[in-house]
Amino acid sequence: MRFKSILKKKREIRILLEKILPIKIFRTLFTIYGIIKRPQKSFSQKGEDIIVHAFFGRRPQGFYLDIGAFHPRWISNTCLLHQSGWEGVAIDLDQYKLNVFKLLRGKKVKTIHSAVVPYKQEKSLINVYKFFSKRGWSDVDTLDLDTAEYLKQNGRGDYVIDKVPSIDINSLLEKLPKVDFLNIDIEGLDTDIVTAINLNKFKIDVILFEDNKNYGGQPLLIKKLKNHGYFHLFTSGGSVCFALKSSIIQK
Repeated sequence: MRFKSILKKKREIRILLEKILPIKIFRTLFTIYGIIKRPQKSFSQKGEDIIVHAFFGRRPQGFYLDIGAFHPRWISNTCLLHQSGWEGVAIDLDQYKLNVFKLLRGKKVKTIHSAVVPYKQEKSLINVYKFFSKRGWSDVDTLDLDTAEYLKQNGRGDYVIDKVPSIDINSLLEKLPKVDFLNIDIEGLDTDIVTAINLNKFKIDVILFEDNKNYGGQPLLIKKLKNHGYFHLFTSGGSVCFALKSSIIQK
């Protein structure tokens, strides 16, 4: 891989410099390098993408599923993977946002205008609660009325009710290639979605979801994930991430 060959060359250059340069000069050069080196760029809200990217060994190929995708660059947990060469699916309640995904990510992304729910719904269309309808870019649109009311009462303004098609998480996963990275951010229902996944059937390497009520994740969900071979990779603010142990062995 091109990325690995670049790392190998850098390593070879460093080893060569260690051999030919006096210790003081070598240490000084490394000190200066540490000062001027640009920090790694993160598109996420709290640096989640950098950890996920590193876990996958910064590999240039993979498949992501981004549920509640919001924006292709702004506070995106999948943009860094996209820039590395990954392909994936972006799902959101707002078609306008998905149009921007297609514009910026092109053929590497497939978009689905839908609401992802834990289990199959009797009605094909379900209510969704959208904030900042005039502005267009809301990061708190939700399927959950209680969450919408809570956000309204805590300064997020009023919401409008829209109807969108729904698909349950397991039916969605059934239609997709193997998902390496699953990102979920759907305001209030993340835990329900992860709980509903058939983990015996779908072996997702890394699952990142939001839980602002339970730091590190809901205890019952953590138990389920661990029983299916997952371990806690990190928690960053309300973002909780678990990784499949067997995915490390495969790498």
